[in-house]
Parts: sequence; structure tokens; C-alpha cells
Amino acid sequence: MELLDHLTRLVFPYALAWCLFLLVLRTAVVLRRGYKVELGAPKGSPRRGILYSLTFSMLPWKKDSTRRHPWTYAAGMGMHLGIFLTVLFALGRRFASWPDWSLPIFAVAAFVGLVSALGLFVKRGTRAYMHAISTLDDFLANALVQLYLLGGFLTALFPALNGFWRLTAILLLLYVPLGKIYHMLLFFVSRSLFGLQFGRRGVLRHDLPISY
Repeated sequence: MELLDHLTRLVFPYALAWCLFLLVLRTAVVLRRGYKVELGAPKGSPRRGILYSLTFSMLPWKKDSTRRHPWTYAAGMGMHLGIFLTVLFALGRRFASWPDWSLPIFAVAAFVGLVSALGLFVKRGTRAYMHAISTLDDFLANALVQLYLLGGFLTALFPALNGFWRLTAILLLLYVPLGKIYHMLLFFVSRSLFGLQFGRRGVLRHDLPISY
């Protein structure tokens, strides 16, 4: 484990640099395609549209897909929350800022994320309608996320396994700008554009947008 820890410490900065460089490059290519501004007179508030798109529109009862598949929605939320907290755990470990009593909390978060990701992986592979529209990228991205969450879970319980966790992080960083995980940046761009368009067109209601 000491050798793995040493090697991954050497490789990690290069993996991070690779990831950041390609993310910037790919995002620049996307943004260069431009955005066609609508010429019609606005009938609503673009700002309200963006706010709604990034907040209330993601409530589980807002879409047929999430309303009809609550367990899939819960698994997706569990996976993303687990990833966020595990990355937060990694940043805290980097600066030695997490007290010992917090380790079980991060272990639980990583475990919930891992189980959620595994459930989504199995569903994609076993449901015919899901498998038919899935690609290798879908399975590989999920598998790499599972490995990373597994590494975070094990490291929270057994700190000596930090080298293994760093290895999973390296693999994830190498893949992020190449596959579907890149949506972690495009998500905010696409949701903002969606909200801007529909807010400007006055499609959204102007009362508290929670129950509709």
C-alpha cells in the first residue's frame, strides 16, 4: 500500500492537470458555437426562468419521469449527494481539516452513493428499454464513479487505503472530460439556457412554483 500511495501521489497532479485542461478546451469549443438570441419581444422574466430551471423544476413531482419512478429519482439523488460529500471529504483530507468524529458520516454518505450508483447500473443493464438506449460510456462512467465512492468509503474506515482511493480518483479524472461525466459542467449551461428561453417567453407562472 505504501508503494501505491507513493505512485499515486506522483501521478495525481498530472491527472488533475489533464482533466482541467480538457474541460476548459471542450467548454471553449461548446461556447464558440454561440447562442442565437431571440428577436421577439419578451413576455416574461429570463431571470425567473433561470432561477426556476435550476431549483424548483428539479423537484420530484415536476416531471412524469421522476413522478412515475420515485426510486430511480431517489437513487440518482443519493448517488450525486454521495459524490459531492465524498469529494468534500477528499478536499478536507487534503488539508487535514476533518475531525475523527466526521469519518463515519462520510463513510455513510459514500456507501449510500455507492449503493445508489450500483442500483442504477443494474437497472440500466437489466431493463430492456434502458439497455437499448445505453452505450459503453453509460456503464463505464457509472463503474468509475462506483470505484471512487468505494475508495472513499474504505478510506473513511481504513485510512491506510488512501492510495487505492487516489488511484480511483486518477482514473475518474482521466475519464471525466472524455465521457458523459462532462455533463457536470454542461448541466448548468443547458438548464440556464432552458430557463432563460422559457422565462423570456412567459411560459412560467409567476406565483410560488412549488406545487405545479
